[in-house]
Amino acid sequence: MTTIALPLEVGELRAMLPDDPIGGIEWGAADTRALIESDPAQVRGQADVETILAVGGTVIVDRVSSLLPALRRPERMLGERVGIPSGLCEAKLFLSGPGGGLPLHFDRFDSIQIQLAGEKRWQLTPGVAVSCPLHSHLAGADPMPALSRYCDPEDLLAPPREEVIFLPGQTLHIAAGRWHATEVSEGISISLAMRLAIPSWIHLLTPDSRQLALGDSAFRQRTAGFWDGGGRLSAAGEAHLRQLLARPDAGTCTVGDGVGSRFDPLAVLE
Repeated sequence: MTTIALPLEVGELRAMLPDDPIGGIEWGAADTRALIESDPAQVRGQADVETILAVGGTVIVDRVSSLLPALRRPERMLGERVGIPSGLCEAKLFLSGPGGGLPLHFDRFDSIQIQLAGEKRWQLTPGVAVSCPLHSHLAGADPMPALSRYCDPEDLLAPPREEVIFLPGQTLHIAAGRWHATEVSEGISISLAMRLAIPSWIHLLTPDSRQLALGDSAFRQRTAGFWDGGGRLSAAGEAHLRQLLARPDAGTCTVGDGVGSRFDPLAVLE
């Protein structure tokens, strides 16, 4: 499991946010999700946020760089460091009150978690449950049919976990497919997550071919480092893709129209 590091200091990131993230966000324009004991809650303004945090809920601000443009620079820098097309690194803001947090799950995207204020308790497994997953999964839930096509039921049984207390200034790389859960015991926790939607080779295939290739672990491997600065697959990337398609296991898989042109982030984000 390769660790991804931030391209700048945590203090620089914190300086890009308002001194009071709760009062400094334009909540009417924010792309928010909120949970109170896993049930969705509505966020229409600062008063709603304060109420949700007071009762132990969590507020998630997606695409926070649209509200705080300074965060676009670290998004771009991290994407370039990892070697992925632009538009695939997204900053997300998490605010949790006492008792808040997220249940045990694994994500289909990598992320770097940055604790900015307060404390957060993490439960983490040592490694990943599913290598290079294309789907996220919540512990105890029925898996998506597509996820069941490339992982065994045993992979979805959460193994023993270690507990880590995260303090302001600390960072953590969560690899795609790694079980994790969070909880806040006291005070307000504010953290930033830099989500990395790293394309897999399967995202370069036609929609029909993607269905055929779901069970092929080679196509689910990540393409990080195989892109040029313009968001196009590099010569080395095209050569690797040809090798994948030439294998007997590839069957009738074919590439999509986007290969050779600028990569469309929606191929990964949809």
